Amino acid sequence: MIQDDIIWSCVGENFCCFKAKTKLETFCRNRYNLSGICRRKLCPLANSQYATVLEHRGKCLLYMKTIERIHTPNKMWEKIVLPDKYSDALKMIDEKLQYFPKMTINKAKQRLTRIRQYLMRMRRMKLTVQPKLVRVNKKVERRERKRENRALEVAKIEKSINNELVDRLKSGLYDGFYNFDQEEFEQMLDKIGAKYEEEEEEKEKEKEKTGGSTFVIDEEAENEMESWGKTPKIWDMEDLVDDDYEKKMKKLKKRKKGKPKFEIEFEQEVNHQQKREKN
Repeated sequence: MIQDDIIWSCVGENFCCFKAKTKLETFCRNRYNLSGICRRKLCPLANSQYATVLEHRGKCLLYMKTIERIHTPNKMWEKIVLPDKYSDALKMIDEKLQYFPKMTINKAKQRLTRIRQYLMRMRRMKLTVQPKLVRVNKKVERRERKRENRALEVAKIEKSINNELVDRLKSGLYDGFYNFDQEEFEQMLDKIGAKYEEEEEEKEKEKEKTGGSTFVIDEEAENEMESWGKTPKIWDMEDLVDDDYEKKMKKLKKRKKGKPKFEIEFEQEVNHQQKREKN
């Protein structure tokens, strides 16, 4: 016990590497401390008879320190695996720590309950989906942002070149056959088909507005008038009302149907002997 008082006078009053002071309380960072508070009765260095409960890979372990093992620091702490059942673990703590102070026994039981609670909470969190925390690196983000901007600029240049080449091909600047990319060719076909569908929809809407009536030009009549070498006459309303309108139209048809007449002259060669005989 005298040795414990000497250690505490050095550690508690002077310097200790496990001590962490705050405005309200002084804490202990030693893993064997029962409560994490820096006090004389709770210090694992200044007590030759000490016990604590720790967790290792999901199992609760009871660590015991006795006076007989102080001269061997490597074997100073005895490890005992506690059972998984909570009531059996409490009974084992009572059996193993029956010669220890009551405060140490109560603190060990409280530490056991705390460890079992956070182990149960960890098992529940593994079963549920939890958000993954990712470290933010500003330098990497800045570098990736610059690369994205450069890639966008290159993509814009490629699109402008592609559009320029397509316009030249449409205008007929390049003669010959070309092997186009299948995806780009299908995209152009889709665009043309969409434009054609829009034009048909507009025509249908116009037909619905006009009541479905359409006006068609008689191409045969125009060709007939052009074959005469004269421009078609525009008739007035008085001519249409006149009774001679039908006669005029018949004359025009007869002129077209009548074939042109040609006069052919034949020349005959007669021998000079026949002419003499006749004379």
